[in-house]
Amino acid sequence: MQLNSFVNLLYKKISSQKFPVVHIILIVYWLILLAATSLPSQSVPSLGLGDKLNHLGAYLVLNILLNLSFSIQQKSEYLKKNSLLISFIVCIVYGAVDELHQMFIPGRSCEFMDWIADSGGSLLGSLIMWFFNFKILKKQIENKNILFEE
Repeated sequence: MQLNSFVNLLYKKISSQKFPVVHIILIVYWLILLAATSLPSQSVPSLGLGDKLNHLGAYLVLNILLNLSFSIQQKSEYLKKNSLLISFIVCIVYGAVDELHQMFIPGRSCEFMDWIADSGGSLLGSLIMWFFNFKILKKQIENKNILFEE
Protein backbone atom coordinates (compact mmCIF):
# COMPACT_ATOMS: atom_id res chain seq x y z
CA MET A 1 0.00 0.00 0.00
CA GLN A 2 1.36 3.43 -0.92
CA LEU A 3 2.12 5.88 1.86
CA ASN A 4 -0.16 8.58 0.46
CA SER A 5 -3.07 6.13 0.13
CA PHE A 6 -2.57 5.02 3.72
CA VAL A 7 -2.41 8.63 4.94
CA ASN A 8 -5.54 9.55 2.96
CA LEU A 9 -7.40 6.59 4.48
CA LEU A 10 -6.14 7.44 7.99
CA TYR A 11 -7.08 11.11 7.57
CA LYS A 12 -10.58 10.25 6.40
CA LYS A 13 -11.08 7.80 9.27
CA ILE A 14 -9.87 10.24 11.94
CA SER A 15 -11.68 13.30 10.60
CA SER A 16 -14.97 11.46 10.04
CA GLN A 17 -15.40 10.81 13.76
CA LYS A 18 -17.67 13.17 15.68
CA PHE A 19 -14.88 13.88 18.18
CA PRO A 20 -11.64 12.55 16.64
CA VAL A 21 -9.44 10.39 18.84
CA VAL A 22 -6.47 12.70 18.21
CA HIS A 23 -8.29 15.41 20.21
CA ILE A 24 -8.66 13.01 23.14
CA ILE A 25 -5.00 12.01 22.94
CA LEU A 26 -3.99 15.69 22.85
CA ILE A 27 -6.13 16.55 25.88
CA VAL A 28 -4.85 13.61 27.92
CA TYR A 29 -1.22 14.29 26.94
CA TRP A 30 -1.50 17.99 27.75
CA LEU A 31 -3.06 17.26 31.15
CA ILE A 32 -0.25 14.80 31.93
CA LEU A 33 2.31 17.42 30.86
CA LEU A 34 0.66 20.06 33.06
CA ALA A 35 0.50 17.67 36.02
CA ALA A 36 4.15 16.67 35.59
CA THR A 37 5.31 20.28 35.53
CA SER A 38 3.19 21.10 38.59
CA LEU A 39 4.85 18.50 40.82
CA PRO A 40 7.58 19.56 43.24
CA SER A 41 11.00 18.67 41.85
CA GLN A 42 11.49 15.78 44.31
CA SER A 43 8.29 14.12 43.03
CA VAL A 44 9.13 14.26 39.33
CA PRO A 45 10.04 10.86 37.87
CA SER A 46 13.19 10.86 35.77
CA LEU A 47 13.15 9.44 32.27
CA GLY A 48 16.90 8.95 32.36
CA LEU A 49 17.45 11.66 29.75
CA GLY A 50 18.92 15.06 30.31
CA ASP A 51 16.52 17.76 31.47
CA LYS A 52 16.71 19.64 28.17
CA LEU A 53 16.01 16.47 26.16
CA ASN A 54 12.93 15.87 28.32
CA HIS A 55 11.71 19.37 27.48
CA LEU A 56 12.53 18.97 23.79
CA GLY A 57 10.74 15.62 23.52
CA ALA A 58 7.68 16.76 25.48
CA TYR A 59 7.12 19.78 23.28
CA LEU A 60 7.90 17.90 20.07
CA VAL A 61 5.04 15.51 20.88
CA LEU A 62 2.78 18.37 22.01
CA ASN A 63 3.39 20.24 18.75
CA ILE A 64 2.68 17.20 16.58
CA LEU A 65 -0.56 16.44 18.44
CA LEU A 66 -1.67 20.08 18.25
CA ASN A 67 -0.82 20.21 14.56
CA LEU A 68 -2.79 17.05 13.83
CA SER A 69 -5.70 18.34 15.88
CA PHE A 70 -5.73 21.70 14.09
CA SER A 71 -5.37 20.01 10.70
CA ILE A 72 -8.42 17.79 11.05
CA GLN A 73 -10.79 20.20 12.78
CA GLN A 74 -13.66 21.46 10.62
CA LYS A 75 -14.59 24.77 12.26
CA SER A 76 -11.85 27.10 11.01
CA GLU A 77 -10.30 26.97 7.56
CA TYR A 78 -7.71 29.53 8.71
CA LEU A 79 -6.63 27.27 11.58
CA LYS A 80 -6.45 24.29 9.24
CA LYS A 81 -4.37 26.12 6.62
CA ASN A 82 -1.99 27.62 9.19
CA SER A 83 -1.75 24.66 11.55
CA LEU A 84 2.06 24.50 11.42
CA LEU A 85 2.57 28.11 12.46
CA ILE A 86 -0.28 28.22 14.96
CA SER A 87 0.75 24.99 16.70
CA PHE A 88 4.31 26.36 16.96
CA ILE A 89 3.12 29.65 18.46
CA VAL A 90 0.76 27.92 20.91
CA CYS A 91 3.57 25.63 22.08
CA ILE A 92 6.14 28.38 22.62
CA VAL A 93 3.62 30.58 24.45
CA TYR A 94 2.50 27.63 26.59
CA GLY A 95 6.16 26.79 27.26
CA ALA A 96 6.78 30.33 28.53
CA VAL A 97 3.66 30.28 30.71
CA ASP A 98 4.61 26.84 32.03
CA GLU A 99 8.10 28.02 32.95
CA LEU A 100 6.65 31.06 34.74
CA HIS A 101 4.16 28.88 36.62
CA GLN A 102 7.04 26.70 37.88
CA MET A 103 8.34 29.66 39.93
CA PHE A 104 5.47 28.91 42.31
CA ILE A 105 6.18 25.16 42.62
CA PRO A 106 8.46 24.11 45.53
CA GLY A 107 11.88 23.03 44.28
CA ARG A 108 11.20 24.26 40.75
CA SER A 109 12.42 27.34 38.95
CA CYS A 110 11.77 29.34 35.82
CA GLU A 111 14.68 28.70 33.45
CA PHE A 112 15.17 30.44 30.12
CA MET A 113 17.12 27.47 28.73
CA ASP A 114 14.20 25.16 29.52
CA TRP A 115 11.98 27.45 27.46
CA ILE A 116 14.56 27.36 24.65
CA ALA A 117 14.43 23.53 24.78
CA ASP A 118 10.60 23.68 24.76
CA SER A 119 10.71 25.97 21.73
CA GLY A 120 13.29 23.76 20.02
CA GLY A 121 11.08 20.71 20.48
CA SER A 122 8.12 22.61 19.11
CA LEU A 123 10.16 23.78 16.11
CA LEU A 124 11.33 20.23 15.48
CA GLY A 125 7.73 18.99 15.66
CA SER A 126 6.67 21.63 13.13
CA LEU A 127 9.55 20.70 10.83
CA ILE A 128 8.64 17.01 11.01
CA MET A 129 5.01 17.79 10.18
CA TRP A 130 6.05 20.17 7.38
CA PHE A 131 8.35 17.52 5.89
CA PHE A 132 5.64 14.87 6.18
CA ASN A 133 3.05 17.14 4.56
CA PHE A 134 5.52 18.23 1.86
CA LYS A 135 6.32 14.63 0.91
CA ILE A 136 2.64 13.75 0.68
CA LEU A 137 1.82 16.88 -1.32
CA LYS A 138 4.72 16.25 -3.69
CA LYS A 139 3.51 12.67 -4.28
CA GLN A 140 -0.04 13.88 -4.84
CA ILE A 141 1.10 16.49 -7.37
CA GLU A 142 3.21 13.90 -9.17
CA ASN A 143 0.16 11.62 -9.36
CA LYS A 144 -2.03 14.61 -10.36
CA ASN A 145 -4.30 14.02 -7.39
CA ILE A 146 -5.58 16.51 -4.86
CA LEU A 147 -4.66 15.75 -1.26
CA PHE A 148 -7.40 13.85 0.59
CA GLU A 149 -9.68 13.74 -2.43
CA GLU A 150 -11.92 10.72 -2.75
